[in-house]
Amino acid sequence: MTFKVEGKTPSKGSGPITSTAVDWEPPACWYEPYWKAKNFKTYTEANWSMYESVGGDPEGIADDKARYTGGHPYKDFNVDKNDQGMWWVAVTNPKMKDDPAAGDCKRKPFWVDNGENPDVPRPSTPRPSPVSLTSGPSYPRPRSPWPRTASRR
Repeated sequence: MTFKVEGKTPSKGSGPITSTAVDWEPPACWYEPYWKAKNFKTYTEANWSMYESVGGDPEGIADDKARYTGGHPYKDFNVDKNDQGMWWVAVTNPKMKDDPAAGDCKRKPFWVDNGENPDVPRPSTPRPSPVSLTSGPSYPRPRSPWPRTASRR
């Protein structure tokens, strides 16, 4: 693939896109934004309902209910902040699901306001990650940083 960016700054033409980390692999796990508040509430309450309907012990989900609905630390899944942030979750690299490091991301889903740093440790990677964790779902689906309006040959 080649690209050419047009604009006020003179360009030296176009050229191939190459990576400086061609042997980089995503880590065994990471955190990424996944749910809007209303969707997370719907999903989680459905799971709680299924758990209870098959005879699950209410004590088994009491801590989660307190965490996400009771104000310890979240109230009603942060539904009142639905468009102001997202619930972040741990994601396991499907190619490394049996790797012991896949269990390193143990944090329960947590809320991050838009524009805020998620304040989670970056997972170990063989090389520094070329993509920021705060840019959204980043590891297995990296996106080109160039605008879609750039002409390509």
